[in-house]
Amino acid sequence: MRNAIRLIALTIIAALRAKLTLVVFCLLLGASAWAQGLQEGEKRSRGVFTVTDIGPNLKPVGISASGQVAATGQCPTCGPYEHALLWSASAGLKDLGTLPGGALGFSFAGGLNDRGQVVGLSDSAAGCCHAFLWTVDSGMVDLGTLPGGSFSTASAINDRGQVVGVSYVAGLCCYAFLWDAVNGMIDLGLPLGGINSAAAAINNAGLVVGSYIPAFGPFPRAALWTSRGGWQDLDLPQAGLAGVNIKGHAVGSSQCLPTCNDYVFSHAFLWDRDHGARDLGTLPGQIGSEGNALNIHDQVVGHSGTFNAGGLPDAPGAFLWTKLTGMLNLNNLIDNSTGWQLYTTVGINAKGQITGWGTLNGEEHGFLLTVVPRRQ
Repeated sequence: MRNAIRLIALTIIAALRAKLTLVVFCLLLGASAWAQGLQEGEKRSRGVFTVTDIGPNLKPVGISASGQVAATGQCPTCGPYEHALLWSASAGLKDLGTLPGGALGFSFAGGLNDRGQVVGLSDSAAGCCHAFLWTVDSGMVDLGTLPGGSFSTASAINDRGQVVGVSYVAGLCCYAFLWDAVNGMIDLGLPLGGINSAAAAINNAGLVVGSYIPAFGPFPRAALWTSRGGWQDLDLPQAGLAGVNIKGHAVGSSQCLPTCNDYVFSHAFLWDRDHGARDLGTLPGQIGSEGNALNIHDQVVGHSGTFNAGGLPDAPGAFLWTKLTGMLNLNNLIDNSTGWQLYTTVGINAKGQITGWGTLNGEEHGFLLTVVPRRQ
């Protein structure tokens, strides 16, 4: 039962998402010097990044501007099932608990904002599952479902407290929602010709990105939503968006880069209105990649390689992509004597701190990467 619940929840969250060190570093040395350091690190397997262990048996989902990490996993107070967690360097790992009344007592993190507010899904008195919002002051609050719905999950929250995610409606899957403290949960509807929709991320301007299934399906298409224009199809078939920055640039994955296929192998891409989707390719020797998050500098993180039946990476292929360096294997940018193998990266903040998960001496752990200041 535990493994089944975990697989279902992780699959749902992955599907929604299927986010001085660097800034001062770049200001002092210049972006070209930073890129040169990354490239040199890849060649020599030197420690361009330090690795901080967030804890065993957990998977991060995102990182804030201050380096807080939201994750899902086991902890001393979690009980038999996994809980949503919040980690910081000063306080360590905090168990966010569950919504009251759930029969099993589990929760999963979906994302966080720069204020340290966390969203996700939780077992609840109403059954499995409801979207939640966790704050320091209020704890975990049930966001409910759309009218007629029995299930909801939250995937992202911006700094204005706007939450996006998915709710089942009248037994149908699925409808994207936008929640805020004033209006509650609002149905974002469907793109033209769509039969369901999913919201994966929202920026501070209220721009929502995600995907939808068209009536002529079965493959998803990337789309974005604004309060003025509603949904817009981005002409990216077999694709979904996972993250968006304040510039409106988005990251995602598509099975149509460089050409469409009906298999599981996708390529990560970076999208903007002026240039459309830019294929980020793969690491050498790999056949697929997945873009999970980006920051204000359009630096992208994700996974390169193949994926197992649960949609999770099956090999250490965590990457960082920048316009100056292209796609770099982060396993080549850490001290290779530490025992770490970095499988995937799921979040990157403006300072260049990166979070994800991998293995430490063979055991699954979450990690935080921080750029090592370059010596003169």
